[in-house]
Amino acid sequence: YEEAQRRAEQMAALRQMNIALTSTLERDQILEMVLDQLKTILDYDSATIQTLAGPHIVRVVAARPPSHDEELRKGFDASQNPLFYEMRDEKKAVVIDDVHLDDRWAKIGDWEHVRSWVGVPLFAKDNFLGFLNVEKGIPGFYKETEVQLLRDFAQGAALAIENARLFEAEAQRRQEAETLRQAAMALTSTLDLEEALDRILEQLHRVVAYDSASVQLLRDDHLEIVGGRGFADLPSVIGLRFPIPGDNPNTGVIESGEPVILADAQAAHAPFREPPHDHIRSWLGVPMRFHEQIMGMIALDSTELDHFTADHARLATAFANQAAVAIENARLFDEAERRLEEQAFLFEASAAASSTLNVDEVLRTLAERIAQAVDATSAYVCDWDEEQGTYTVLVEYFGPEASDKERVSDLGVTYSVENREEESEWLLTLRPWVDHLSSPDLSESDRAHMEEFGAKSILYLPLVAKGKAMGLIEVWESRRERDFTQEEIDLCQAIANQAAVAVENARIYEAERQQLGR
Repeated sequence: YEEAQRRAEQMAALRQMNIALTSTLERDQILEMVLDQLKTILDYDSATIQTLAGPHIVRVVAARPPSHDEELRKGFDASQNPLFYEMRDEKKAVVIDDVHLDDRWAKIGDWEHVRSWVGVPLFAKDNFLGFLNVEKGIPGFYKETEVQLLRDFAQGAALAIENARLFEAEAQRRQEAETLRQAAMALTSTLDLEEALDRILEQLHRVVAYDSASVQLLRDDHLEIVGGRGFADLPSVIGLRFPIPGDNPNTGVIESGEPVILADAQAAHAPFREPPHDHIRSWLGVPMRFHEQIMGMIALDSTELDHFTADHARLATAFANQAAVAIENARLFDEAERRLEEQAFLFEASAAASSTLNVDEVLRTLAERIAQAVDATSAYVCDWDEEQGTYTVLVEYFGPEASDKERVSDLGVTYSVENREEESEWLLTLRPWVDHLSSPDLSESDRAHMEEFGAKSILYLPLVAKGKAMGLIEVWESRRERDFTQEEIDLCQAIANQAAVAVENARIYEAERQQLGR
């Protein structure tokens, strides 16, 4: 009779528990209520609810008494624990009479007080949610009746937890949709590329939590970081390149066109163990598409292992496609502005060159206009004597950021191509040419010249008249090595071509004036 009465009381308590658990859909409240209600029908010293944070990663989401163990809160790898598979795969409760005598029990956190332990899996239909565990400081405390009671309790608790999870997931999806809508409005409200990149990463952080992130655009055979957020030294990150294809996870994103998640980035790729990437433990890369063409990718970094999930990849991908539109719009706007600026530069250069028949004035204007057009640190115009194999510096222009070495004048100095052998061959091709100080193909004489005057990169442009090189222009960059874009080279060459005509006209005028004066 006493046993029947006790069982009836337990069933009544279970019904009350189910009523209480259905009174809210807030997940955190549900978790706390599960442990509080359990205490009314089953004696325990400590209890935990553990849910999955990955395929084999288990995390404590509620505990009595409250747990302050960071390892348990963040999650731990349970793949080597046989109890994990026994409860999950066989869907049964596991009872350990004395954990001090059983090697199956994982001794994690504060466990010395525990002797008896029972763990039951939490299933909502066939969806595995995690575990409910109770512990007592007395060996052999839990009997079959208590274990059966815990099984019955776990069924109702699992259903309540799953309902709360579904409710939370739906609310999260609605919030995500609203965030994406607001992000789209923010991204399309600017046509400035730098501002667009900042907004992309700022808005993305509202959708997917990360510690650092970068926007990378595909350029020929590499990806280049053009924007970033969360890095300790962002300027050192901007401009970094990743070869495509190459031994990097970025290649997987570009070649597959799908997101790539690295649960342990440092174990997967050695570069993540070196600065400026050594803070990254887990990594997510998603492609950016515009009109079905991959134009680059967004990389998200976390200092936590196994941080990113398939849901994060889904959200970041949806966002990346919006970001691609914003970047393309900003690029088209920049290109239109650049073309207007180029036309203005060409018009001003042409007007300035044709406003005088004084050769020196034309050349000085040419050097200044070209340096300003591409924001170079200095520019030089040289005369070319093909018969003597020499060229002479006729004009020099120093921009406001020219280095001290660069400002050492060599005006009027004549150089022999015997000491600068590349120039004689290059001038015959009548094509622009770029040298970098670090280039392994650079001749020793050219390297010595660049080091002496502080040049990091030099763009050479021929001055061509009547199909022959009459001189050359050197556009210098001393702040850093610089890859002049094809657009910059074309603009400089167009200015040079206009100036060459003006110089030729001025020389003809000077020759005729001298002829008349005889």
